[in-house]
Amino acid sequence: MHKKNPWPSTMALAAPLLAALLPAAAAAQESRQIEEIVVTAQKRAQSFGDVGIAVSAFTGDDVRDLGLEQMKDVAAQTPNLKINDTLANSIPNVSIRGVGLNDYAANNNPAAGIYVDEVYLVSPAMLTFQLLDIERIEVLKGPQGTLFGRNATGGVVNMITRMPDFESVNGYVDAEYGDYEHQRLKGALNVPLGDAFAIRAAGMYLKRDGYIENTAAGQVGDCLVPGSTI
Repeated sequence: MHKKNPWPSTMALAAPLLAALLPAAAAAQESRQIEEIVVTAQKRAQSFGDVGIAVSAFTGDDVRDLGLEQMKDVAAQTPNLKINDTLANSIPNVSIRGVGLNDYAANNNPAAGIYVDEVYLVSPAMLTFQLLDIERIEVLKGPQGTLFGRNATGGVVNMITRMPDFESVNGYVDAEYGDYEHQRLKGALNVPLGDAFAIRAAGMYLKRDGYIENTAAGQVGDCLVPGSTI
């Protein structure tokens, strides 16, 4: 008795199916590849994976997608970085790996160095700015005195703004509106003026009313007339 072998037909059907799946698998593998991040944590441009120190880095897209608007928002997304709001967020206290400053006076030098475009911010009172048109943020953990000098015992937070682009005219505008008359408008414009010269300008408008309405006599707008009493 002759028994027919079903395997040839099954293999004939599987071969085209496998050929169709291979390009999709290759495309999925390419999409899962880690994007290379270039940092300047050691005062030179390096791939993030080649830096031999503990670094947390955020690209400009990360800053936008995570909604990072102030320094304290960066701390919420960075292990071992803590920023305490003091005096109504007027003098933030920065600590990296537990090394910080407990004296909140504005004329003190912090134990963690804060840099914007390689410019050192000497006072904690200078750390209340908004993150605008950021290229990347690097948080270096551990003593960095060799490359960044004094006041970097705990580490360094290095912020780099976007540089002008020589290729094309580009920019963006973002607007938002919320409760308590919250209004935020920010944008940037890049204009190349040649092969070696370009201008990039960025700005932001931010306004929000208070949480409490003062109904005392003599009120004008959100404040009291000088000399009036509650």
